[in-house]
Formats: sequence, structure tokens, C-alpha cells
Amino acid sequence: QWLDANPEEVIVILIENKVPSDKNDAFVESIEHYLGSKAFLKTPGAPFQRWPTMQELREADKQVVIFSTRAPNSAAIWNKDD
Repeated sequence: QWLDANPEEVIVILIENKVPSDKNDAFVESIEHYLGSKAFLKTPGAPFQRWPTMQELREADKQVVIFSTRAPNSAAIWNKDD
């Protein structure tokens, strides 16, 4: 609800990921369930290009960017070291 009421805001979440890599898909499914289309997720396995600008996030109607401390490249979560 807060995201809908504040469409110009972007939230950045950093997760100290204790999720084993074999449980990553379930973790991403939970994020998608609770945040829906508001989360900016990367394409699993895609090489890092560059971070989106705030304008690009707004144009894509994305308000949440999630980083992990150890997301594998196969994950839809951004690794904070990318």
C-alpha cells in the first residue's frame, strides 16, 4: 500500500542472504508474491550490464531494488558486489 501511495519513491533492500543457493527460487517467489511487479529483478544468469537509473525504474513502474550479500549469478536478486 505504501508503494502505491508513494509512486515517486524507490526502496532499496539489502539482504544478508543466509538462504542456501538451492532455496533461492523459493526466496524469489516470496519476493514476487509480496512485492508483485514493483520489484526490479534481474534476468537470472544474465551478465551484469549497468544499474538502472531512477528515471528508468520509474518508467518501468519499479519501486523496489533488492540486493543480496551472496546471490549467485543464476539468481533474480542483484548481488551487491555487481
